[in-house]
Amino acid sequence: MENLDMSQLKSIASRCSEYSPNGLQLTSSTNSNDVACTNCEHYENSKCSLGLIDQILTNLR
Repeated sequence: MENLDMSQLKSIASRCSEYSPNGLQLTSSTNSNDVACTNCEHYENSKCSLGLIDQILTNLR
């Protein structure tokens, strides 16, 4: 997996059938409550524990 920017992580999460908000209610000027991989319960240690990011990213291209 390549290093992804926030816009890519948002695009991936918005197309992911397994996206599940992690429940963290953070608020900031960066809209951390937006749908993004970083806000998903399956996103651990900067990667998807289900291994879906690469598959979805490939379909985005």
